[in-house]
Amino acid sequence: MEGLLTLIGIIALVMAILPRGAIVAMKTWQFSDKDANEPSDAAIVFHRIGCLIGAVALFFALAQV
Repeated sequence: MEGLLTLIGIIALVMAILPRGAIVAMKTWQFSDKDANEPSDAAIVFHRIGCLIGAVALFFALAQV
């Protein structure tokens, strides 16, 4: 269980550091014109904040285990 939480936390940190790459990998494959469906700067900021909050919460959860 601790290994899984650690892996998810590391993935969340990578997604926070490289948000545009994470969004491109998860979302733009759905569209035929990938450049027309580029995320806005606000979407990238919110994605980064959400990933950071998730990573911090997971690491606090790991500290409690």
